[in-house]
Amino acid sequence: MISCFGIFAIGYFSIGLAGMAWSEPIKEIIGARNYVIIAIVITAIGGSLIKPCIVGTVAKTSTPESKPLGFSIYYTLVNLGGALGPIVALNIREDLGIEYVLIMSSITSAILFVCTFLFFKEIDNGGEEDKRTFGKVFQDMVMVFKNFRFISFLIIFGIFWLIFWQIFYLLPFYATEVLKYERFELLESLDALAVILLTVPMGALLKNVKPFYVMILGFVLASLSWFLVGAVTSTTSRFP
Repeated sequence: MISCFGIFAIGYFSIGLAGMAWSEPIKEIIGARNYVIIAIVITAIGGSLIKPCIVGTVAKTSTPESKPLGFSIYYTLVNLGGALGPIVALNIREDLGIEYVLIMSSITSAILFVCTFLFFKEIDNGGEEDKRTFGKVFQDMVMVFKNFRFISFLIIFGIFWLIFWQIFYLLPFYATEVLKYERFELLESLDALAVILLTVPMGALLKNVKPFYVMILGFVLASLSWFLVGAVTSTTSRFP
């Protein structure tokens, strides 16, 4: 986790720096495109570390009975940040410029780096869990890839995330260029806010329904929502 937040701090700062005059000498040497690609890859390395670490810690510290509650708390807190982050970013973008939003992210990551170093304590299992070597991890990975049904499940959810992330990657362009709504951050915060408000009620409503059918319902609703957005856009663009 310390490595992750440290890499995030460097990555976000590098991306934000790309929009400032300070980075001009570097961009002249390696090119603006190459500079941004390197900065994004650095940030992505941090992102690849954090989620498995957090999810694994939640699973490790929860009993079988408390796991659903543990993951619900984790998911709620994640979306709390997802709801507040865009609002903070909106004010910084309007007051200072969009490049400073990335600098804010870098500073936040640096604060998390310090907080993790000072306050986070590694979970002690009392020696009950075997030490995992790189060879063991690789062996388990091969075993997972041999499970066709599980890999199919991951591919399906990979496609779902391809749809989901359009909220963050394409929605700003859609809002500003098509809807002519400049404060797109407010739209992005609605998704996380809705998740916070609806997770518990929907969980209670569908608690007796098999996960298989719940996932199908989620896929259907997610797909219909994007069709609705597209239909409304077409109607408003033809009949302003």
